[in-house]
Amino acid sequence: AATQPLALSARPDHVLARQDGPSSLQEIARYPLALLPAGTGARQRVALAEQAEGIVLTPRLITSSLEMLRQFVRDGHGLTFLPAFAINAESAAGTLVALPVRSAILASTQSQVVTRLGRALPAAAVELLRFLVREMRAFRR
Repeated sequence: AATQPLALSARPDHVLARQDGPSSLQEIARYPLALLPAGTGARQRVALAEQAEGIVLTPRLITSSLEMLRQFVRDGHGLTFLPAFAINAESAAGTLVALPVRSAILASTQSQVVTRLGRALPAAAVELLRFLVREMRAFRR
């Protein structure tokens, strides 16, 4: 497991990208949002943050496609919540930025690789797990 805060993904020219410091959920609620569906871990974290802040975020788009979320933001339709590693390519290209959110719940979100205890993984799965731990920024310490 590695702590991977859920960040606010925005275009670099978005007003929230130009402000100093983290954005609050109250500020974010003023803009159109695209969110993952309710059954996902990331959406559950957003729901917990909403509860803690007494805010309801109303998404304009709900999709399980990370590419659709990135496209929604890239095309200037609004914002989304993703861990920074989910927009590495866009950040490197300068098309999206990962902004901090003023929320202890979103800041403490973790990415995890889950395996069944006691189950011997096939060789290909072991190699994939080694690759994830070795190569993905999300799991580097």
